[in-house]
Order: sequence, then structure tokens, then C-alpha cells
Amino acid sequence: LRFKNNPNILKTLLSNQIHYDIPFSENSLMFGDRNASIRITAFLSLHCSHCARAFEKVRNILRNERNILITLVLITKDNRILSALYNLNNQGKPTDSLKLLHQWFSSDPFSRTMLTEGLCFPEDIDISDVVVEENVRLFKECNVIGTPTFFINGYRIPYQYEVDDIRYFREVFKEREEVGLSTGVVI
Repeated sequence: LRFKNNPNILKTLLSNQIHYDIPFSENSLMFGDRNASIRITAFLSLHCSHCARAFEKVRNILRNERNILITLVLITKDNRILSALYNLNNQGKPTDSLKLLHQWFSSDPFSRTMLTEGLCFPEDIDISDVVVEENVRLFKECNVIGTPTFFINGYRIPYQYEVDDIRYFREVFKEREEVGLSTGVVI
């Protein structure tokens, strides 16, 4: 679509939104470059078919883009998968965490149960309660009422755009950084 190629439209759409300061903690499920200028936060449910498709877009972005950080904020009824994902990531195994998420989203509900029953991790490192509390708080603070929902550098991605329209966001946020650096205020 022609409007996506116009950075002025995206700038206008973003400037008319609330900016959210989305905090990260040691329990955040982060992938990519932690010093990246483009930070995407994806709010996903592990029981949502739209989120499964959105996750594939996230995987493609991580494979094909540089200087990007993606944080996943997940909700689920299954605390075992949540603990496994976050523990793998905290152990410095983000690739294994992404593979497990891909397996999860590619499976039917029965296979998901089998997948989580086969997960082995010490019960003393079950961080699911902490993660659930933190993620529910983020859903509320960022006013997320449906999934998937994406934010880029604290701004909700306008409905006219998809998360994989990253090439348009890069241009806008690059300009914002340059303006911020010249004025001393980084946006």
C-alpha cells in the first residue's frame, strides 16, 4: 500500500498515540541486540491462533534484521511452558527458547500437553508465578486488551501496519534518533 511508504503518515499516527515506558527486568523474555535502536514488544497469548502467526513474523524478523530487540510478554494457562521458556532464556539459551515456542505454536492442544509433560527443570527454579504477575501487570499498564499486540519503541503499532513492516519503522525511528541527538533529547 502506498501510505506505508510515506514516513510522514507513520510519524503522524505514532505522534497521536500514548507513549508507554515498557520496563524490562531479569525475567523479561528478550531476543536480539539489547542495545538496539528498534525495540519491539509483542504481547501474545500462547493459546491464540493469531498469535501463532504473529510469532512466525517475529521469528522472521529475528532471522533477517539486525540492530533489533524483541521482548515477548506472554499469557498462558500452562505454567510449565512459561517456566521452561523463561528459564531457557535466563540460562543464555534464547535459540532453545525460540525453538520451544515454535514447537508450541506448531502443535495441537494434545501435543502441547505432551510437550509440557516432557519438560524437565528443577522445581526450585519455577519462576512462573513471578512471570505471570509481571506480565499481567504489563498487559494492564500498556492497556493491552487483545492479542497479538505490538509496540515499537513504546508506541503501539498502528492497525494499518504489521510488525513485519519493520523497514518503514526503521526510517521513522532513525529520523527521530537523529532529531533527538541534535536537540539533546532522544525520543
